[in-house]
Amino acid sequence: MIKIGLVGGAMGFHGFVFTCIINGCDDKKVEAAKLWNPKLRLEGAKIVKVWDSKREDAEKLAEMCYVDEVCPTPEGVAENVDTVIIPDAPPYPSKHQKLAFPFLEKRIPLFIDKPLSNDVKEAEKIVAMAQENNVLLMSCSALRYSRELKEAQEEIDAIKPIITASAYGPNDLVYYGIHPLELCYTVMGPGVESVYNVGKEDRHIVRIAYKDGRTIVLQVFKDACNVFHLNLYGKKGWKSIIVKDSAYFYWNMMNHFLWMIRERKYPIPLENTLEIIKILVSAKESLETGKEVLL
Repeated sequence: MIKIGLVGGAMGFHGFVFTCIINGCDDKKVEAAKLWNPKLRLEGAKIVKVWDSKREDAEKLAEMCYVDEVCPTPEGVAENVDTVIIPDAPPYPSKHQKLAFPFLEKRIPLFIDKPLSNDVKEAEKIVAMAQENNVLLMSCSALRYSRELKEAQEEIDAIKPIITASAYGPNDLVYYGIHPLELCYTVMGPGVESVYNVGKEDRHIVRIAYKDGRTIVLQVFKDACNVFHLNLYGKKGWKSIIVKDSAYFYWNMMNHFLWMIRERKYPIPLENTLEIIKILVSAKESLETGKEVLL
């Protein structure tokens, strides 16, 4: 069995959902607390330790999701576990990633929730430490593992090559914009040359240009409807995808994380993870300067 520690974000949405998927939960207690129960479960792993700066949150998670031990310090989570999950924890800008450095030094495999960082230099440092210490590391938006994208794969392959694409999502550019971007990036892949944000604050319209001439138009509107929508346009046709099954994409992301631990392989190239962060941060810079930003 894979033994997992969870650090921070214990009663944040992602921290609870990840633990529920891996450990299961007391359905009655979850319902009484008015929390979302994703129902889907994984086998062969257990979150055995949890730490949170709010100890009462860690204790609450442990009680509802059968976590064996509440640790007084993050360092305590590192003992006798195979890997560590660091969920995101509001408010934005993200700070959860700062908890990763001691675990990277100890060479403990990590899942760092999205975004890897809202600062490119910090993201580069995390990736460099993982590579230098030969540490398995995964960080992504769960939308790359959506059921709708998986089911559309044959249709997507049939219209390739994709010439241009558009992706939409709500809320903050970096913290939430990673969802529609990574949904699209999973199809389009790496190789971005430049980013140009022609929108306005909280209404971002970002042209992402590839070195080979392909483009993505990423729209992230803070106050618009809560939907993640991808449009792909190829030489042989087009495909539109709306992601709805959130229980599946969280489950599938955790499934790929456990695959990483079992197989000792990266599910996503770290260079791709880093490029996604660079795109989002560059989009923010472009809006501030009014200029195209080269990656």
